[in-house]
Amino acid sequence: MARAPVLPALLCLAVLALAGGADARRKMVGVYELKRGDFSVKMTNWGATIMSVLVPDSKGNLADVVLGMDTLAEYVNDTSYFGPLNGRVAQRMARGRFVLDGKVYHTYINDGKNAIHGGKRGFSKVIWTVKEYVAGGDSPYITMYYRSFDGEQGFPGDLDVYATYQLTGPYELSIRTNATALNKATPVNFLQHVYKHDMRFTFSF
Repeated sequence: MARAPVLPALLCLAVLALAGGADARRKMVGVYELKRGDFSVKMTNWGATIMSVLVPDSKGNLADVVLGMDTLAEYVNDTSYFGPLNGRVAQRMARGRFVLDGKVYHTYINDGKNAIHGGKRGFSKVIWTVKEYVAGGDSPYITMYYRSFDGEQGFPGDLDVYATYQLTGPYELSIRTNATALNKATPVNFLQHVYKHDMRFTFSF
């Protein structure tokens, strides 16, 4: 897939009204690259999304082995979930309903009669804060953070979420997630929704 070139410096876009609220308007969406030799991964903090994974073939030619978009704007407007981290609860939730500690909760319906991937504005549709970023070296990584508020898309309680993407070995991408419920019990089920069409690299969770 042909892709628009990404400058070495952080490419930023002002996101106005897409994430909602004055605070969101001050946040920026960027493109970040992790590189270890001839293995590289490009990501954006919009939805903690993997944009590309470049690995060499048997002749040393580099190829992008995941499906994706050509521009940041396409990721912001995407409805196919190309490469993001989905949550608060990924996959489908029947009728957007669950019971926790004897209480019935109703989440945002966005898939027929059901909820999918956290609702209309799940974790794939928010701007994550980049907490740490090491672009190169033996084990490059990026850590992103998102605070999900009580009642967001119908889910109870404030939730602190961290996601770390790291190149941990030759052609190995490690993804570590951590979620802490701050004041109420809440369901959590993350899914890294990359479309991988080649087996020349591995995921480690």
